[in-house]
Amino acid sequence: MKGRCEYVLLALALVITLILISFNFDSLPSLPSIRGSSEHGTTVSKKYAVVSETFSDDYVPGALVLAHSLRRHNSKSGSLPFDLILVTFASEQYKNGAEKHLSPRALELLENAGWKIKVTDPIKQASFITPSRFKNNLSALRAFEHTEYESVAHIDSDCLILQDITEPFEYTKGATKFWAAEHYVKPNTRRFNSGVWFIKPSKETFDDIKNSRFNKANYDLNLNYPINNLLIKFFNYDRGLLPTAYNLGTNMLSSGKQDLEQWDATIEHARVIHYLEAKPWHKEACSALMDKERCEHAVRLWVNEWEMVKRELGVGKDDFPRAEWLF
Repeated sequence: MKGRCEYVLLALALVITLILISFNFDSLPSLPSIRGSSEHGTTVSKKYAVVSETFSDDYVPGALVLAHSLRRHNSKSGSLPFDLILVTFASEQYKNGAEKHLSPRALELLENAGWKIKVTDPIKQASFITPSRFKNNLSALRAFEHTEYESVAHIDSDCLILQDITEPFEYTKGATKFWAAEHYVKPNTRRFNSGVWFIKPSKETFDDIKNSRFNKANYDLNLNYPINNLLIKFFNYDRGLLPTAYNLGTNMLSSGKQDLEQWDATIEHARVIHYLEAKPWHKEACSALMDKERCEHAVRLWVNEWEMVKRELGVGKDDFPRAEWLF
């Protein structure tokens, strides 16, 4: 009889516990909007972060190569000194399927490569910005929101890392909070390409730049490159100058003799190649206007990294059916 009572009491206690758990479930905190692998969980344990963005499977090869090359050239004692954060949109934010979004397999590959996926809302362009290919690029400003880090680098997903890039993280701790490389095609103009920059993150700065996008005077350089305009205008006389080696753009290869000479002087010690215009994962990776020999060399550097990515992550033809030439 005593044993039967004990079983009844235990069963009653279990039922009460389950009821309490169910009752309190709704009061549990919601999960953060960052998802990632076990190595790159939601707990921030590093001082620095690299932020990039990808909005469709078409750019995933670039993001995979970027992560791999960052790891290969910047790992200290087997681990990166910074987190990798990739900004994208939720699939439901793409109206009626009119735009592409990241497939489940693409998300899996990106997380396996080390990216922490940050699902966020688009930052809409001002109504007078019409080129459709730039409609999502203000999402790069999300880098300023990551105030949980001391310093953040934004690097476009069409970049390849060739050497260590950690030094400029320290620069942002001084009086100058924004660092970018001078425009390599038009030097001495205080212009820069927005593909690579290092910042001291600030919510106030994020809000100020975001709000400035509705003022047409902030686009006096070229309406075709909205984020370049906003950042140049905002940081014009309050930014640090990085060497061209931190953002060596392939558009130099179609800009004339002077820029070809600058390319030759920089490529051997370049830290970042930025594949502007044609992308190295496209079938036609070099345009007719580009210097063929130099362009093919730059593309080979990217393809070599891609071959390592394929082996290490098990990437196959079925993962990128629209880019069969990569396999």
